[in-house]
Amino acid sequence: MATALSAFAPYVQPDVDDAPLVLIEDAIRDGCRRFALDTWLFTSDVTIPTVASTQSYTVTAAALTEIIGVKTISIDGATPIEPIPEDTAKRYVQADGTPSGYWFKNDLLWTYPTPDSVVSMAVEAVIRPTQAATTVDDKFVEYREAVAAWAKYSLMSMVGKPWSNPPEAEFFHRVYTQRVGEEKARDNTGRVAVDLRVRPNFF
Repeated sequence: MATALSAFAPYVQPDVDDAPLVLIEDAIRDGCRRFALDTWLFTSDVTIPTVASTQSYTVTAAALTEIIGVKTISIDGATPIEPIPEDTAKRYVQADGTPSGYWFKNDLLWTYPTPDSVVSMAVEAVIRPTQAATTVDDKFVEYREAVAAWAKYSLMSMVGKPWSNPPEAEFFHRVYTQRVGEEKARDNTGRVAVDLRVRPNFF
């Protein structure tokens, strides 16, 4: 399911009242994109069948999302393979077994060694909304404070606008950074992170 960018506007607009809605929605989109990039919390499962003697594969994202990284890859849903340096991945192109390593960049996945048979690669791809997205994954609602904080930081940092406010921009940048740290801690440890906010929740 997807949530419209406009649904986040009430969490941003009161602090930048003079900003046009189109700019607010642009800043919200940027906040979603930045939060996804900084936390790697948003993933999509992609299955890629290998082809004998073929080393590289394109990892395709769903509509209005783009792939920014790979969290995990496993062979036939069981055996994990590890990330390796680019020069290692591209060094050996002769078909020589089941992949044990991979290198990923710009939607392109290189396997090492080059597969000599058909196996299924289960790819946990990290995604974010594209710059053209008008809706985002419903999961972003859970992180609306971080998204709104980045949007307000971005808008208040604009020079010479009625809604410009550099001191408040810095404050909301700190709020965003703290939220990112908390969510990364939760993702990495599974424990509830300490609340580091420096002033009460706005939502």
